[in-house]
Amino acid sequence: QNSREGIQHFKNLKGNLTSEINQISNLTNEFLACNNIKDFEKLVVEHEEIVSKTLQLKKVQDLYFSDYFGQTKSLGAWGGDFILATGNNDTPTYFKQKGFQTVIPYQDLIL
Repeated sequence: QNSREGIQHFKNLKGNLTSEINQISNLTNEFLACNNIKDFEKLVVEHEEIVSKTLQLKKVQDLYFSDYFGQTKSLGAWGGDFILATGNNDTPTYFKQKGFQTVIPYQDLIL
């Protein structure tokens, strides 16, 4: 995926995004307060729905990972080049079998 193309796609969109911005801001606060995986996954799904509708693009889960047991969230310019995935110890194997060799566990990302 090309982030430059994703950014240009967003810039080409027309319309007032005030409602979507407010929804995303509210979700951000909910993410910060979230303390269990099921609620976190629900927030991921809701966030992806808003962004998908706003950008008029399919969700990365629908495009590439429809058989994945957890949830995926596009990051970066929204196109699958960088994602967050919920999961368990089997998660790295799943993504490596799909051809994605770089899998960074949460514990390696946090300070």
